[in-house]
Amino acid sequence: MTELILNSAGLVEQGRVRSLNQDSFLINRRLNLFGVADGVESGPYGEVASRMALEELEKIIGEVKLDEDVTPAFEGAPQVPLAVRALKYAIREVNRRLYQFGEENPKFKGMGTTLSSV
Repeated sequence: MTELILNSAGLVEQGRVRSLNQDSFLINRRLNLFGVADGVESGPYGEVASRMALEELEKIIGEVKLDEDVTPAFEGAPQVPLAVRALKYAIREVNRRLYQFGEENPKFKGMGTTLSSV
């Protein structure tokens, strides 16, 4: 069997237009988890939101046990790998946690970010 070798790297650059870099990235080789988040410029604290989103994503995925291959949602349903379902759940949970953080800390209310992950 051929071994898959995966190299990864990340870099953020502020550029010349923005006064603040709101980009964040995540590389976790142990979890095989990679992510990119970009804070929403129109809202407050996009840099906090992007960093928090990736930190929370890493925590949530780190707690999931991925020892099952596939689990159907219901009998007759297509089989969806647990890793896919876990990532979908994690992204929803990240959204909920960021929203809750903003509600509990008015200074951060309205902060937002994009989030992409594999």
